Amino acid sequence: MLKNILIVIFMALLVFAGMEIRSILGQRVSVSAQFEEARKELEQAKTERGRLEADLNYVSIPENLEKELRARFHYQSPDEKVMILVPRENTTTSTSTP
Repeated sequence: MLKNILIVIFMALLVFAGMEIRSILGQRVSVSAQFEEARKELEQAKTERGRLEADLNYVSIPENLEKELRARFHYQSPDEKVMILVPRENTTTSTSTP
């Protein structure tokens, strides 16, 4: 009788240990997924940082800064006049004779 009780207790402990191991493995998978997502975000941030540093180096040269200001914000010096050239549209008009 005592042997049967010990077997039941041992089986209950095994079931409990199995449930805990399964829970830990589930958490491990979740943490692994979170880690992979964080790693991807870090790589994206490193790429963005490199691009921003390249942009900073580019605009730190006064000529390049002026070029960007002119292109993006239509900047002009006070003594300059801006001429906007609009390309001619090639439209062919067809005439029909009745």
